[in-house]
Amino acid sequence: DQSPHQLAKAKEKEPLKECKMIEGDAEDLPFPTDYAHRYVSAGSIEYWPDPQRGVKEAYRVLKIGGKACIIGPVYPTFWLSRFFADMWMLFPKEEEYIE
Repeated sequence: DQSPHQLAKAKEKEPLKECKMIEGDAEDLPFPTDYAHRYVSAGSIEYWPDPQRGVKEAYRVLKIGGKACIIGPVYPTFWLSRFFADMWMLFPKEEEYIE
């Protein structure tokens, strides 16, 4: 993640205690070529200035035969699902609760 705040929150989660957290930019990953067997990015591609560059970086760091999973924003097509998704977006952000 590129956010020290989000990394700190992730480190507090019990299921992630054994994970190594690394701060970095998706478009300039801090890993050597052929480094990982898996690459997962969820909920961030829509914020990358150059998404194609980020995708190329994902494949650069993957070992041959590695798998990438990039999850972008999904907008529901069913009207009722859209309604609830839109209502959810009206809730304050977590930071607003903390303040």
